[in-house]
Amino acid sequence: MEVLVSEQSKFQHIMVCRSAAVPELILDGYPQSALPNDAYYELLLGKTRGSVLVLGGGDLTGVNVFCTSKVADWKIVEIDEKVVEVCARFTHRRRKLWKENVIIDDALVFLQNCEPVDHIIVDLLAMTRFDALAAPYSFTEFLTLLQKKASKHVSGFISTGNYGTAAGIVMLPALKRVGFTKVELLINELGENFFWATQEGCESGIRDDMKHFVVHYGAGLTNESIFDLSVDEQLIIVNEAL
Repeated sequence: MEVLVSEQSKFQHIMVCRSAAVPELILDGYPQSALPNDAYYELLLGKTRGSVLVLGGGDLTGVNVFCTSKVADWKIVEIDEKVVEVCARFTHRRRKLWKENVIIDDALVFLQNCEPVDHIIVDLLAMTRFDALAAPYSFTEFLTLLQKKASKHVSGFISTGNYGTAAGIVMLPALKRVGFTKVELLINELGENFFWATQEGCESGIRDDMKHFVVHYGAGLTNESIFDLSVDEQLIIVNEAL
């Protein structure tokens, strides 16, 4: 494996490694994406052509997908400017456009203050590691905020590599609990897990060619008081249940 970048930002350690034809972004030791990887955001975007807000996404993977999909109203909010700077070296993607649409800010603060949009894509390190969702939000409060700010859909990547079925036991039922009427788990060809949540009255935004990846998750807990606990407390219960 060839290390192309190894830098420490104010927020995290940033590595870009090349083990195949395309470089891969690794943050704090956690692999994020290949650069570029359009299929990742094609799945998360689905059929949405309205307003789109990406929380995280500093690898700029979504830029080309939004442009080629003719999504006119999109924003990416990334807290770490150095991630954007590093990834821009490896993504030759309509650079004039991404500079106008990439906002350097705390995604959770931005989400709290922004106007509602049609579709929110969650591409935060905090959502790939369930123990990384930081204060001031609890897990339930964050999902409630997503429900309030997304008028149609919320989608995102979730890693079950560290916590097994915690994604299904905790997150997917919790999305329904805060008001999303249809929640689905998708698994792509690489075994990566994604979620889609849809508001009442909206058809699924999942593209037809992705629907064969949908898994209707049956796992759940009879005692929903778990969702009132902190993320760490939830994980203790989930790990003991596995």
